[in-house]
Amino acid sequence: MTANPTDLMQFAQEPEPRPVRDHAPWKILVVDDDDDVHVMTEILLREVEFDGRALHFLHAFSGKAARDVFAEQDDIAVAFVDVVMEHDLAGLDLVRHVRDDLGNREVSLILRTGQPGWPPNAGSSWITASTTTNPRPS
Repeated sequence: MTANPTDLMQFAQEPEPRPVRDHAPWKILVVDDDDDVHVMTEILLREVEFDGRALHFLHAFSGKAARDVFAEQDDIAVAFVDVVMEHDLAGLDLVRHVRDDLGNREVSLILRTGQPGWPPNAGSSWITASTTTNPRPS
């Protein structure tokens, strides 16, 4: 008697169904004057989920436009902020605005730049190179 070929095969378990998202996606703001940065950021992160939540991208192409977005959206989770836009420190001015003027300490602000040699004065008290994101005040 010959064995049925399907009796000799092992089949993978069916994957568990993905849980239905019951939370809104995380809002990610991309602030940069270079359209390619917006496109690549979204391409690289579009499939990412965190804590079962997808990402929703918002875009601003200047520090001024980003201020408007922050004024309208109080639940942005992360902002990728270019430092050099309208002027050399436009991104830093935006960070000051978000933290000091709006009092928003919840959003994670990630500074980035394509300018070689930046920051010009790493010893400055208001520029900190760090892998720690948003340390909470004591």
